[in-house]
Amino acid sequence: MRRFSLLSATALTGVLALGCGEQTSPTAPVGLLAASLSVERTTDHFGFAFGDEHYLVILGATAENWAAFCATGAENWDEWTILTVTRPDGSQKLGEQTRDLHALIWNQPADPCAVSPDYTGTASYTNHDNDLDLSAQGANGTGMITRGTVSDASGQNYHLLSVFNGTISRIYTSADNYVLDQHVEFVRLTPVGP
Repeated sequence: MRRFSLLSATALTGVLALGCGEQTSPTAPVGLLAASLSVERTTDHFGFAFGDEHYLVILGATAENWAAFCATGAENWDEWTILTVTRPDGSQKLGEQTRDLHALIWNQPADPCAVSPDYTGTASYTNHDNDLDLSAQGANGTGMITRGTVSDASGQNYHLLSVFNGTISRIYTSADNYVLDQHVEFVRLTPVGP
């Protein structure tokens, strides 16, 4: 895997700018700031659903808020923390890391607007996507991990663990048309206690 230092790429850009086109005076900026890295931390409110053949998981809503969303479309979601890194080439890396999200889980098959969740609780969620809009030069790696504790109607607690990891080949350059190769995909509930 090739890795490029930001300083080396920036210095090379400056040398090429001096060698090509109009000459600049030695005291004029060479455009080194144009090729910079930016980092933005934001928050947003939304719900997120995923699942496998055993479970459907919705993060970001209480059971009451989910029922209201299904009945009226009213959106009352948990807050998520989002980190976006924009590279000098304009491509973006996205990261989300949020704790204490409400977690709703249904046994599959499920119609989540027709029946109450089988499990409720809270979870932490971490997501990474190294090329959000597929504009960089390499393959895209993406994945998420969810960990938490949920309980069923009887009060039995379960440890929630879900992992999804995948890649998108470098031949795909549009977020509108691509194939995700899913390498790991599971949602697991493990009973806690005797």
